[in-house]
Amino acid sequence: MKDRDIIAIVTFALFSTEAYGHYLVAKNEDNEKFVFYKPSTKAIVETLSLVALFSILNGIVITEVRKML
Repeated sequence: MKDRDIIAIVTFALFSTEAYGHYLVAKNEDNEKFVFYKPSTKAIVETLSLVALFSILNGIVITEVRKML
């Protein structure tokens, strides 16, 4: 497995978790008790697609920057 792929996979995992955390914080803004919510399937697909795109770009950019150094 190439470094680019590992970077993309790790970034995807971490940023997907972060995105869900941000979603939960926003949904619980006015709640006294913290509740775990499940986003709609459409929201999940859109969010994960966006995170995947930027994860792949992150892997590519880091690989190219390493080549220049």
